[in-house]
Amino acid sequence: PPLTQAEDAPSAISHPDAHDAPSPNAPSGDEPQPAFGPQSELPPPKVNLQLDVDSAADVTALEPVLRAIEERGWRVTIYVAGAFAAEHPEAVRALARRGHEIGVHGWQPDEDLTALSYDEQLALITRAWRAVQQALGNDQAPLHFKPQGLRQNADTYQALRALRAKSTTGIFL
Repeated sequence: PPLTQAEDAPSAISHPDAHDAPSPNAPSGDEPQPAFGPQSELPPPKVNLQLDVDSAADVTALEPVLRAIEERGWRVTIYVAGAFAAEHPEAVRALARRGHEIGVHGWQPDEDLTALSYDEQLALITRAWRAVQQALGNDQAPLHFKPQGLRQNADTYQALRALRAKSTTGIFL
């Protein structure tokens, strides 16, 4: 059964943008009320979603997810592997045109940056960064990085600072 409000609870959440008029979607009569008030009276959600794209198959599978996200008016950060961006630049541009932020997701799946020296990491991350930047075109530069498998270390952070990355997977540089 759905959650209902306690009898002494207010009938709706008070929100500064809410109007005093009842919502047209509000139930009438003695019907049970949702525990948190009618959805139309809730403030818009703040969304922080990250999606990863490593292959063309991921883009195809991503379409229904993006449609659902966009129907809600949300925008997300989509991390694209450099090898994918180099092979499918039109797909990367299409994701950006839809209003989503594009980040760099390493060069290819299953790479382990922690097994590489600083110079090797810098070269690989630079390659990925440039591929995504070229795919975006129009002098757009990605700002964020998410390593494959979340494998990163102090050398990764140093390489990203050299590329002027803004963040790596929740760590601001």
